[in-house]
Amino acid sequence: MVCAAAGVEGIDLVGHSLGADIAVTVAGRNPGLVRRLVIAEANLDPLPRSAAGGRMSQRIAAQAEDAFVATGFRECLEGNPDWAPTLRLCDPVAVYRSAVGLVTGTRPTMRDMLTALTIERTFVRGDHGEPLADAEGLTAAGVDVVTVRDAGHVIMADQPKAFVEALSAALPDTSGPAA
Repeated sequence: MVCAAAGVEGIDLVGHSLGADIAVTVAGRNPGLVRRLVIAEANLDPLPRSAAGGRMSQRIAAQAEDAFVATGFRECLEGNPDWAPTLRLCDPVAVYRSAVGLVTGTRPTMRDMLTALTIERTFVRGDHGEPLADAEGLTAAGVDVVTVRDAGHVIMADQPKAFVEALSAALPDTSGPAA
């Protein structure tokens, strides 16, 4: 890993959505690398593959891969103007397979990996974002759960000041006064 080769350890890692799942995995697989972890709107649990849950990943995974590539990707672009600038940069097959992976989940689950970590952990969610199952269980496992008011899945766009405040609270400067 690049960080190990560079002698870097004790980093603060922040991830959002799929990036949050990646951040949990990095922290879990590399003891000592991550000192503090902040995840926002993470996908902690497997989901039904049907579109009934309403999450974008479920709506994508409910389609066949070839159908999504042929028409579903374009429909995603047209139906999600806020997401389209980023989505446009992605390969439709990669988007589809990522969605299927999010719905399928991991073994152990992201929730199990997150709760097993012994580092400082914060889960930031928007009150209009993805539902968070068992927030009490996360808190009991030592995860600080922070809810940002009037924010959806993309908290940093909906409430940038509140998101920065949540990050600042989770990652206070511990370096001491400047010399």
